[in-house]
Amino acid sequence: MKKLNIDLGKSYKESMPSIQDIKDDTMYPSFHVDGNEELGLPYEGVMVIRYCKREETSRTDADGDKHYSCQITVKEIISVEGEESETEAPSKSYSKDAESALDALVKERMSAKKSEKY
Repeated sequence: MKKLNIDLGKSYKESMPSIQDIKDDTMYPSFHVDGNEELGLPYEGVMVIRYCKREETSRTDADGDKHYSCQITVKEIISVEGEESETEAPSKSYSKDAESALDALVKERMSAKKSEKY
């Protein structure tokens, strides 16, 4: 198997990110899965996948800037290995409802800040 180790990150200067994407100075493409069961993936790690390239476009605009786009269908997750991350996960487990989880996280952070003042 050929090892590529391609960093897919783009600097914010190259694209306009949404507020949700901002973690550091680099933006990465995302991978979204819908299904009946949780995948049980570690927070961060290395994944080997089987994929199929569906569409590919490469162009150069009038200013000489190059643009590349590729649509990939992920067909199978072959293996996953977790890594330790510098990013801290929330200290409590929350329900799947995103709104409830965000509300609970804000309350937890506010409680922690109030207890630090006293």
